[in-house]
Amino acid sequence: MKNKGFVQVFSILLVIVCAYQLSFTLRGYQVEQKAKSIAKKTNRSLRDVLDSLGPEKVYNLGIANYTFTQVKERELNLGLDLQGGMNVTLEVSVPEIVKALAENSTDKKFNEAMTKAEARFLGEVDFVDLFKEEYEKLSPNKGLATVFMRKELKDIFNYSSPNADVYKYLKEESKKSVDRAYQILATRIDKFGVTQPNIQQLDGGRILVELPGVDDPSRIRRILQSSAKLEFWNTYPNFEGFKFLEEANKRLVGVLGIDTTGGLEETTSGSSLTGTAANDSNSLSGSLSGTDSVGAAKDTAQKSAEQIKKENPLLSLVYPNITQDGKNWSQGAAVGFVLSKDRALVDSFLTKHEEVLSAMPSDVRFRWSFKPSDKEGRYFMLYALKASKDGRPALEGDVVTDARPSLQPNGEIKVSMSMNQDGARDWKRVTAKASQTKEAVAIVLDDQVYSAPTVQTEIPDG
Repeated sequence: MKNKGFVQVFSILLVIVCAYQLSFTLRGYQVEQKAKSIAKKTNRSLRDVLDSLGPEKVYNLGIANYTFTQVKERELNLGLDLQGGMNVTLEVSVPEIVKALAENSTDKKFNEAMTKAEARFLGEVDFVDLFKEEYEKLSPNKGLATVFMRKELKDIFNYSSPNADVYKYLKEESKKSVDRAYQILATRIDKFGVTQPNIQQLDGGRILVELPGVDDPSRIRRILQSSAKLEFWNTYPNFEGFKFLEEANKRLVGVLGIDTTGGLEETTSGSSLTGTAANDSNSLSGSLSGTDSVGAAKDTAQKSAEQIKKENPLLSLVYPNITQDGKNWSQGAAVGFVLSKDRALVDSFLTKHEEVLSAMPSDVRFRWSFKPSDKEGRYFMLYALKASKDGRPALEGDVVTDARPSLQPNGEIKVSMSMNQDGARDWKRVTAKASQTKEAVAIVLDDQVYSAPTVQTEIPDG
């Protein structure tokens, strides 16, 4: 009887625990359905809506109140079997990486070994090992270092180094390339709004991607397979970038009318944008208006929150990047900070209206930071990039031949880059010009700003 009572108590506790765990899955599903509805109504991406919900309290159990992020961390992983979705394996071409490292050498033995290794390569073994076997058969005594040697590799091997050093280098570089591809894919997948994605590295440079619940696999496949676009852009100083936003805000006031319910209505076409332009009163604390970006904050102090929102459809969404005392602009190229949920609206304000576009220089390109600027994930940084005369970045990423991260004593990550001859020449020109005014150069991948360091001195050697 005692055992029977114990089994009953254990069963009841087990049911309670299971119900507790399942409740997070149910609540997460409910919030996601609501997010899909909001995304459709407001013409925003599902990822933006979910990002904005991350720090919001969405589940109150009485004894505890959970944010959406915490709910997602606790829900059950349903996977592809229960949810359906997309399963794809992508492969990084290691043979192409080796050829690129050799700068498409015309060495006959090298190319013959490459051809034979590629014929044997099925993606299940390390390609460098196959290449090593074939090259040693053809030229066991010839130093391979002469094929790959470049000035920037002098600290890794030299012309007289044994082949083993070169094979080690090729393995390390191919692994780094696969790791970079993995990170890029992970960043792209994060934008899809897919819950519980699975991405993992396999042998042979392959990467497995599982995306439960996706409803447009062909579009996602195209995005996953597209080449990563690395670029280096000059930037406008943050105070100049904010002046462009101020001018855009003035033009918007002329384009947009204010309806009596507090929503925004486009007078030129009559299409409603609803009241999402300024639905967070907290976003007013750092907003500025007028031509004097810092001093004008005093003018807004006498106005009500609703007045400021109506008069500043764009600026009321942007926290300017100023110091805490509000007297000066902060260091760095970021123009300001915008709530995740408002990014789509800011984009529409800056790109939808011809009157706004004509008010800004033709060379300005507004871009977002690739990740939130705060731990809670609420705010993204907005940058004003400066295009060259032909509308392109200052430097394309194809000039980079090598990039190596290293941990500094102060805990920061330093990335050392090497460029080819053309890239080194252009990089010298770009950094020389930027160093004169201590402007930043933005490192942009897939149209997102990963970093924007301020150039202190000219970098002459690439």
